[in-house]
Amino acid sequence: HFASELVMRRLHAMTAAAPRSLFQKTILVGCPTGENHTFPSLLLTLLLRQRGWQVINLGANVPFTQLAETIEDTQPDLVVMTAMRLSSAAALHGPAMFLKERNIPLAFGGWIFEKIPGLAEKLPGNYLGGNMTEGISTIESLLQGSLTAVERNGKRRIHAAGTSPFLDYKDQIGKLALDAIMVKAGRGVNASNIREANDFLAEDILAGLALGDLSLVEFDLDWVGHLIGRQEFPRDILFDYLEVYLDAARKVLPDPNDPVIQWLSAIINHRTIEES
Repeated sequence: HFASELVMRRLHAMTAAAPRSLFQKTILVGCPTGENHTFPSLLLTLLLRQRGWQVINLGANVPFTQLAETIEDTQPDLVVMTAMRLSSAAALHGPAMFLKERNIPLAFGGWIFEKIPGLAEKLPGNYLGGNMTEGISTIESLLQGSLTAVERNGKRRIHAAGTSPFLDYKDQIGKLALDAIMVKAGRGVNASNIREANDFLAEDILAGLALGDLSLVEFDLDWVGHLIGRQEFPRDILFDYLEVYLDAARKVLPDPNDPVIQWLSAIINHRTIEES
């Protein structure tokens, strides 16, 4: 954290010292709702300003309503957003559709799109690729008209948000899962760690539902395990936790065929087959 803070201070200073813009077109850069990692967006802002572009950096965790107001006020030529988590990547969908209605292109990037193959294809907009050089090239091509903005329709698969009431029941499921795993795992598990894991998993499940593909959540399940046991944890703890989470979901969710229940069941059944 100390090293990151030093780097961020240096980036802010260099960005403030960047020369005046040479081009009239305006770029909005920021992070969607729930995303607090600003290093990629700040570095992108610096590189674009050094190349003569006019950039407005909105910072971290930009609420959709405020982003919409800023877009209406500034009428940018391009909006660039960066996301590091599945939940914040899913939060890009609303801004993407808002921009599409106004014929303003969206470009996006971030570590999560490299980690989860196919995630970028689920969002309307131009993916910046896996490195800054490729990202800058894509942005300049969009602004100069040599690259056409992607026109994905943003439609979601059949078990998307709305087919599961998980949002209304997630706290109740988390409470039951916490009580059960504390009994099952014993003294080796900290209650605050379980609460953090509950919050992380619930956010990712909601993101998977919003994007219409709960299999996306599986890429972060190891991190759920690390939250439970911090740096070192027996892998069995993760599956013990998922089993009690499934049991809690079955008790609370009104539909036994809820997509969240089906997804959790599939993970546990797959593990059982692997072990047999």
